[in-house]
Amino acid sequence: MSARRGSDPTVDRVAAALAAYQRPTREWDEIRPSLQSYYRGLARAALASLAELGHTEQDREKEKSR
Repeated sequence: MSARRGSDPTVDRVAAALAAYQRPTREWDEIRPSLQSYYRGLARAALASLAELGHTEQDREKEKSR
């Protein structure tokens, strides 16, 4: 998979891994680009959620230390 301008390498790796996990079929080449795009969106959302949770946890730790 080629890296796109402005793409997140972590998101691209997750999307490629998820797409590769799918069982290949004859139609695989036709659906693969849209499948990878879908997985990229899922990976972005997951990373954003994890980052948000991390910030929330850091905020709690700051409050405890005050």
